[in-house]
Amino acid sequence: MKSIDNELKDLQETLKLKYKIKDIRLFYYTVNDEKSLTIRNIIMINLLMIKKRHRNTGIGSSVMNEICNFADENKCFLTLRTSTKFGSSIKRLVSFYDKFDFIEKDTNIIKDSIFKGRLFIRHYK
Repeated sequence: MKSIDNELKDLQETLKLKYKIKDIRLFYYTVNDEKSLTIRNIIMINLLMIKKRHRNTGIGSSVMNEICNFADENKCFLTLRTSTKFGSSIKRLVSFYDKFDFIEKDTNIIKDSIFKGRLFIRHYK
């Protein structure tokens, strides 16, 4: 049986080839929740970049659907941060993430300086 991490790497490569994505970076990690004494499985969507000529064609939604399905099947939370670095507006990104049930989290409670941008989390179904 493959680990979630290895399956995620396979998914990443499959999506890259299937949809001709410019770049995609997905990372799996676990967090120990001390309050509930549980371990949370998390997939971070670090980068999802669709080629300019393929934007507004539904490819981003198809890719996100596959990522969400994978997360649901493996009982993983999804996290991501917004970035306008590649040309999209925050308003458009927030609207896109909302379609997939991402909820914006208060970044004041997260004291990291590595990742910038607004934080969104999606609970698995």
